[in-house]
Amino acid sequence: MATVRFERCREPKLLTTYSIRSIFVQCMACPIAALVLSFSLGSIFHPEALYSYRWTCGIVHLPSISRVMNMPLERTIFQLLILFSVPFRLFVLLKHWMEFSRREVPRVYVLARRVLVFCGIGEVLFLSLLSVIGERESGDIHVLLFVAFAVFSYIYFVVMSLLTRWTYPQGQEQRRKKLQLIFLASVTATIPVIFVFFILYNVYCIPATYELFAIFEYATVAGIYGFHVTSFWKMTGYIRVYHSNLKMHSVRV
Repeated sequence: MATVRFERCREPKLLTTYSIRSIFVQCMACPIAALVLSFSLGSIFHPEALYSYRWTCGIVHLPSISRVMNMPLERTIFQLLILFSVPFRLFVLLKHWMEFSRREVPRVYVLARRVLVFCGIGEVLFLSLLSVIGERESGDIHVLLFVAFAVFSYIYFVVMSLLTRWTYPQGQEQRRKKLQLIFLASVTATIPVIFVFFILYNVYCIPATYELFAIFEYATVAGIYGFHVTSFWKMTGYIRVYHSNLKMHSVRV
């Protein structure tokens, strides 16, 4: 005699698929959009507050990025876009960890991977704090946060460059290696210069040094951004999200 028995079964269902490259593009688009929108809105609605304003030692004619980040309208846009990009940055960092975890390696390689993750998280953290704590809240804290952001970013770039060279032998990833070297050299040159001009203006009030500080700050940010973009070609693969549902189904026995 045939009987019917009910059993529970798990049938995973694919909900959605995310391209890691699209996540990377969004991660890179948010900071540049924040800067472009902030500069554009400031130039349109209150140019006098950006290009001719009184600062520590008199009138300056070029805004630093910190200045743009602290304007009432611009800071809201900047904060939203930077904080929105944080989850994407962490996904990219995870992708780098996986990229450099494919083979057995010496201890120094393992240590470098850990430093990469630590400094990557530190870079994201201090960039987020920079967007929230500006010169309005505390100029001294803002400067310290910028220094911390620059230090963590620089160490991250050095370790990333080393890991890329250790992971890929001669002849592989040559374009990426060259671009990393170019942007690393750029940041190596500009970071000390912006600190020199910052001191010359705020301590000695030497004319035009603030404008030079702002120009080299732009160059530093461009170098930092460019180094991150060099990872575009390695952002391959997908993230798939599944849903598992417990159901009852009948089995004839």
